[in-house]
Amino acid sequence: MRTSRFPLLILVALSLGLLSSLPIQASSLSICTGANTEGLRVLESPYLEGLQIQLVVSDEEGKRQGCESLQLPVDTNSIQWASVTNSLSVTSLSQIGLQGDFGRERASISEIINFGTTPTTPIYLPFQEDIADFFNATTFGEEGGARLEGNTLICAAGGKVAGAFLKTDAIWQRGSNLSLALTALGDGNFQLGVSDRARELAESPLILGNLVLSETSRSQFFEFDLPNQINNWTSLTLTCPPQGGELKFSGVFLNPGNSRYLSPRSAWFWAPALWLENPEVLWSTARLQNIAEIFITVPTTPQGAVLNPEELTDFVRNSRQRGLVVWAVIGDRNDVLPNNLPTLLTRVSAYKSYNESALPDSKLAGLQLDIEPYLLPGFVLNQDYWRERYVVTISQVNSAVNDSMPLDLVMPVWWGTHPNWGEQLFAELPLKDISVTVMDYRTVLARIRNGAIPFLDWGQRNNVPIRIALETGPLGDEVLRRYVKSEDEGELWAVQIGGHQVLLLLDEKIEGVPGGAFNYVSESIINASNLTFGGNMVQMEAVMDVLEAEWSSWSSFAGIAVHGLENVFINEVD
Repeated sequence: MRTSRFPLLILVALSLGLLSSLPIQASSLSICTGANTEGLRVLESPYLEGLQIQLVVSDEEGKRQGCESLQLPVDTNSIQWASVTNSLSVTSLSQIGLQGDFGRERASISEIINFGTTPTTPIYLPFQEDIADFFNATTFGEEGGARLEGNTLICAAGGKVAGAFLKTDAIWQRGSNLSLALTALGDGNFQLGVSDRARELAESPLILGNLVLSETSRSQFFEFDLPNQINNWTSLTLTCPPQGGELKFSGVFLNPGNSRYLSPRSAWFWAPALWLENPEVLWSTARLQNIAEIFITVPTTPQGAVLNPEELTDFVRNSRQRGLVVWAVIGDRNDVLPNNLPTLLTRVSAYKSYNESALPDSKLAGLQLDIEPYLLPGFVLNQDYWRERYVVTISQVNSAVNDSMPLDLVMPVWWGTHPNWGEQLFAELPLKDISVTVMDYRTVLARIRNGAIPFLDWGQRNNVPIRIALETGPLGDEVLRRYVKSEDEGELWAVQIGGHQVLLLLDEKIEGVPGGAFNYVSESIINASNLTFGGNMVQMEAVMDVLEAEWSSWSSFAGIAVHGLENVFINEVD
């Protein structure tokens, strides 16, 4: 009798839904340090500062030595993607974006987007466009001495000093031989001045000249040299004539100076076979695309010597005879890791030894370091740490080359204004014999300009040459999926494991995960055409012509670099 009661109790429990509400531990999500994870599915192996950890999932229950674990009510195959994301305050967000490729068996995420914050993007005054709308105008002087009616300044006669003060929060582009132009109509002799913050406080604008207006129905054109300086200009001042007058704006323009020389264009040719086996085709491609500098991969031995020294000597010498300058390019995202530094320095010593023994006409022009620490898993967990490691790495290489050749540093465009990089990075870098190439991979003129200016500005202030690189190689479109916070169920979950925050993407909406839930609501396509010209050299050439004319005003501008030309070249040859 006693044994027959257990099946009855189970049936009662099922009818009441009690057993179905009990948690079923179907998998275990773990963060492991130094543990044996053989046979487990590794979702991510991020670096937590210099220590590499592993994010794994398994069907095992309970704890594994060296791991912090969280039990999940899902099958391991239901997990699309997961990442340690300590830098995001996910619990306070109402929306999260995941950008990447969702068309595979497992999602591949390239970027986590925090929709809870709006990034602050600097606004720059554009060249050769009407910038009047960037200014807020007010009057100064005794009451009645000056007044504004729309874009017209009306000045009374016989009063004390009065006029209009035009202020902007936008950043003025710097450069050599810049000019400020105005078109206006009216009557009277107005004085034009420009100020930075110090001059504003002292109420002492720098006088550029006078706008002598004669009463006419046509606008008159005025242009003044705009001195270049370290401090940013912030405002314009228009001072009324003592006799009174009227001035109506019809346009204000910031114009670049005319370049006295054309900065060289450069390009990457990554495959060593191109210069080892097909140099004539490479030279022809460079000539057709007006390339004057090239960055090539030069293999080295583990002992620190150039692998093909005689072939390299011939190629560099023949390239120079054709007016083509040759740089070696190396770099790996792992080069910022302390354990990788000796290997990197061994490679550097190979190029140094080659240059020290080469004749002047066969020396490499320099060494380019394409080190991209932001590609390391876990980069977002502590960007200050990786900036410090980057600076240490560059400083060590700079010391190792010891004046044998200049260094060029390849940087992503977003470093220019990022709070953890930007000016902080620039202030810590060794600047002797250093240039910078910026991966400004956009196709829209305004976005390319905004990305380039912080680097050009810094380079001009610190005498550092700056190349701006554009992309023409093939890139795939990506999908941006948006998720909103939910009370109890979702496909995306924010969970805590051993003091770390983890984002977990599942293949379907569920409830019961111990964490914060987010529901999928929509998706949009991130077009690759916003990042690459995709082999459209006619379009790219037109954009480069415009930008070269503008950027040549900056003393720091060292030319445009083209990435992906090798792909276009290979397709044409095939």
